[in-house]
Amino acid sequence: MRSLEFSGSDLTRPKLDELGDQAELESLVIWGGGLTNSDLAPLARLRSLRKLVLGELRIDDGVLEYFRGCEQLEALNLAYTDIRGDFSALNGLPLRDVRLEGCRRVGDMAARSLAGFPSLRQLEIHMTGLTDTGIEALAGLPLEILWLGPRVTDAALRTLAQIPTLRHLDICAHNVSDEGAVELARLPNLEILWLTRCGISDSSVEALATMQRVRELNVNDTGVTLSGLNRLKAALPLCRFPEPE
Repeated sequence: MRSLEFSGSDLTRPKLDELGDQAELESLVIWGGGLTNSDLAPLARLRSLRKLVLGELRIDDGVLEYFRGCEQLEALNLAYTDIRGDFSALNGLPLRDVRLEGCRRVGDMAARSLAGFPSLRQLEIHMTGLTDTGIEALAGLPLEILWLGPRVTDAALRTLAQIPTLRHLDICAHNVSDEGAVELARLPNLEILWLTRCGISDSSVEALATMQRVRELNVNDTGVTLSGLNRLKAALPLCRFPEPE
């Protein structure tokens, strides 16, 4: 894959015009700097893009218009931008991996928009305004990897328990309790589960201990005690338990 990476602060208008002429470019990363939507207009010519990262930039949903012609675009990372999440400009593209970490304006509307992409398999949408309602909108997708928090509750976990394709689930949400964690034991293919900074306790241990397919389990910064953790380690001997940071 032909790829290029830049700091946004190094890209002037002339350089962006030149970049737009890289017709065979498949992966582009631009991180940081003061670039806005209009600055990125030359990138509309990059029709071969498969991966696009535009992080920590002053861009919003309007920038997506430039990439509607990227018919092979699979991975889109817009972390720490002003994106709200109206992805209608990209309808029909084969998006598989969307990352919206730290996009504070993203909420349930973004989830409803992303629900229109049946190809979506990986979604990073934590540190956003997503709520349980947004999770309901995503329930029809065959998601495999999902990061979310902090505004979801046990209701979201009950919804997630109905997505059997989930393999990797990372939740950081203080309103998630033992009641929700128990629901996750119903997921048949889960291999990685992080429940950091959740409101769970040793009451979740019995259910979590039944998840024999899980190969990595993180319950740091929760109410799970050392005794509870040791019970999990005994029940899941092949599982890795990350150390607290």
